[in-house]
Amino acid sequence: MKVDSCKNCNAQDISISFNPKRASNRFFSGTIIFNKETLTIKKIQLAITDPKIKNFTSISNDDSVTPKSVKININFNPIDYKKIQSIDFELTMYYKSTKSFEIISSNSFLYFYDYNKPFEEPYFTDNIAFKNDYDKIMALQSSDDFWNSNYQFPKSFKEEKAINYFKNNGYLINYNNNIPAIYLNLIKPSILTWKKDRLLDWKNIKVSLNKSDKRNSINQRDPSGELKGDKVFYSYGDMKRYMTNQKGKEQFKFSYVLDSYLKKGEIQFVTQTLFNRATSFYPYNRTQNKLIYIGVIFDIYEVFNRELKDQLKNITNFNDAKVACNTKFKEATTLVNKMKLDTELGLNSRKLKRWSERIKLKLNNFSE
Repeated sequence: MKVDSCKNCNAQDISISFNPKRASNRFFSGTIIFNKETLTIKKIQLAITDPKIKNFTSISNDDSVTPKSVKININFNPIDYKKIQSIDFELTMYYKSTKSFEIISSNSFLYFYDYNKPFEEPYFTDNIAFKNDYDKIMALQSSDDFWNSNYQFPKSFKEEKAINYFKNNGYLINYNNNIPAIYLNLIKPSILTWKKDRLLDWKNIKVSLNKSDKRNSINQRDPSGELKGDKVFYSYGDMKRYMTNQKGKEQFKFSYVLDSYLKKGEIQFVTQTLFNRATSFYPYNRTQNKLIYIGVIFDIYEVFNRELKDQLKNITNFNDAKVACNTKFKEATTLVNKMKLDTELGLNSRKLKRWSERIKLKLNNFSE
């Protein structure tokens, strides 16, 4: 550690720099701006080259990501230096694919302003075991209203252009949009949110495993024999053992998620209908009828979710909103069970078609 000259500091401030005793990719170097009169830290700057980061991989197995540098600036609030006001984060990485090599710099800026203000965590009508943070973020897709209400600084032209580009050509996590089916094999989300025509293809129900994963997946299977929705059968024997353990049963897990935010001082509620692929299972009969059958279940839950959205307009606290959410979910489940019984679990094509037309008509009567 050493004291450095500080050109942009006040007379009471000093700059203290520090470095690891040995060159290492495990420890940061940095600088602290310190007020010697009030004994407070005003700013911390951290940097590291070739950082040793675990579990930092590309989505595609054929690509590689190598972090090259990390820079972090922590700025404390000048009104109260015990509080952090903002954090700047810069990550530079090498991205290598079979077709190209890119040096990518990613910048993030976190600004803290609602100190000590409690908020309600999102509520799910069914427990969901998310695989990672991205998995959960995708389940909590928020509307533009949410971002506009909670964004403290006007978006620059560059930001607006980038957001519009991804909205038109790709997707943005946590924005209210549709993840293209082509990405599902890469992302493998545990859940899918309801979208119109979401279940037109089996790719949106299941995620194919790589051939190299086949042996491990069989060996690591849960002893109970339950087969998850994002797994596949590998042989007739696999399928027979599954059917014996489950006695031919199926399970499609759905849920509502309830979230809230403030807009001009008034509480606003956001709800989504979710299909939990990770805990769903079914006999191996990937027919068009079965696909329609799952879609009808999804649509029934969405019909009641639309009714819930209208009901929430007259509710002003989160607890009452949770009660309404649970009530609507139970009502939806009752109708789903009635449909299952009437269509013989989707085997009766004539009745299934009638249910499908009836539910789609109900959906068309609502505005998204």
